[in-house]
Amino acid sequence: MMAHPQRQFANFLTVAVFSTFALTTVGEGSGKSASDPQISTYIKQLKTDKDWRQRSQAASALGGMSQKADTVVPALIEALQDRDEVVRLGATLPWRNLARRLLPN
Repeated sequence: MMAHPQRQFANFLTVAVFSTFALTTVGEGSGKSASDPQISTYIKQLKTDKDWRQRSQAASALGGMSQKADTVVPALIEALQDRDEVVRLGATLPWRNLARRLLPN
């Protein structure tokens, strides 16, 4: 059974808003390094939270933490297999940001 197009758009919009908020407040331009406990909290949330919105937000937040790519990247790869399509989408959005930070110009 296919989801109603308006529901799909609402889901996409929700992910976009969460992603924008998380990337703005956690990673981009903040100049702060994410602490290991903070990363661990997001990874745990991504793997165990029952609320898809929380898992999606955690994936987006992790995408802003490229300074710990060795920890963040495996968690985002695992999130690409999440049971919820919105979380999977949320796990794909940070890749552009990560690539921009990790790859040379």
